[in-house]
Order: sequence, then structure tokens, then C-alpha cells
Amino acid sequence: MNTKMSKNGQIVIPKVIRDLLGLSFNDELIIEVNESNQIVIEKAPSALDWEKLLQSKEIPSEKIILDEKGQYDSKKHPDFHEWMVNG
Repeated sequence: MNTKMSKNGQIVIPKVIRDLLGLSFNDELIIEVNESNQIVIEKAPSALDWEKLLQSKEIPSEKIILDEKGQYDSKKHPDFHEWMVNG
């Protein structure tokens, strides 16, 4: 699918993709540039997502460094990122 960027730098995520990823109005997104210079957009974990993860019996025992926005660097913590994404 193609989309265009507005003069203000905004892009529209097509409805098909929003529905597929369960995105809705006001969801927080994480935007990164990967090693291939591609833009990667992910839905940021919600409080409910964190609660479900914390109730899991298999929490990784890795020290995770969070930035000022409460986000972690998936490149520095690949095992934690894999667990966050795939459980």
C-alpha cells in the first residue's frame, strides 16, 4: 500500500492496516529507523499490556533501560523485545 506525507510531515495509516494492528484514535506509537534505514512503526504497549506481561510466569530476567518516555531500545534488548512482541 502507498500513502503520501503531507507538507506538515503527517502520514495516514490505511484503515486496513489500522484494523489489522488494532490501532485506534490516540494510540501511542513507537517510530524507529532500523539498520536498513527503514521506518518501523509499532503500537506502544498500554497499561493493560504491561499488566498482562507482569502476570506472566516467564518474565525475562534482564535489566532493561528505559528512556525518559518509558521506552526501551529494541536493539540493546533483543531478547526482551522478542518476549514483548511474541510473548
